[in-house]
Amino acid sequence: MLSAMQIIAAGSGPVRMPLHLTQTAEAATAWVTEQIADLIRSTAKANKRCVLILPTGGTPRAIYARLIAEYRAKRLSFKHVVTFNLDEYHGLAPTHPESYRAFMQRELFDHIDIDPANAH
Repeated sequence: MLSAMQIIAAGSGPVRMPLHLTQTAEAATAWVTEQIADLIRSTAKANKRCVLILPTGGTPRAIYARLIAEYRAKRLSFKHVVTFNLDEYHGLAPTHPESYRAFMQRELFDHIDIDPANAH
């Protein structure tokens, strides 16, 4: 069984995260963060881009916070990462505070070394 989040490593096809049961939300957050960080590191090491399709909302906030912590601790770089928002409101400007783009900017992009041209 697959989880709802799909992570794609450019050049190698889809990488699907298996269902992983944990006792707490914190343990699930740690596991998902580790999977994403490992994928980013392995694709960078292979000199490939890592393409992530990212959700918004309350659930991924803790994951984004952990990814930021990994970046700040110099254990992770987003220089080889390209992201796409899972969805967006039609007609809402990216700078509008309620847009998903603004959410991602506040929650993740403003805190990491991703090239702004690679955040879609």
